[in-house]
Amino acid sequence: MLEIGKGEKGISPSHVVEKKQEWKKKICRPITQYDLKGKKINNYFSVAEAARAIGVDLMNICDVLKDQGNRVGKGFIWMVGNGPEHIKISDKIKRRYQ
Repeated sequence: MLEIGKGEKGISPSHVVEKKQEWKKKICRPITQYDLKGKKINNYFSVAEAARAIGVDLMNICDVLKDQGNRVGKGFIWMVGNGPEHIKISDKIKRRYQ
C-alpha cells in the first residue's frame, strides 16, 4: 500500500494535487456566472464548485442549466462553458428581473 507523503515509495502531496487538476479538466463541465446586466462575474470548473462558492445547493444551479428558456437562478445568469466577458440579456429576462 502506498502512503501519501512518503517520498520515493509513496505518493507526494503535489502528485495528488496534480492528478486532481487533471481529473477536473477531463470530467467537470465548466460554467460561467453573469450578473443580471450580462457582465461576467466568474468561471467555475464545475457546478459543484460554483455552488460552494456562492453558498447554494448545487441542484439549484443544475435546474437552471437544464431550463433552456430561463438561465437565471439565485440572482445570477448561468451558462455552460467558459463564456465571453459580456452577454446580451434577452427581453424576457429584462422584464422579469430588472
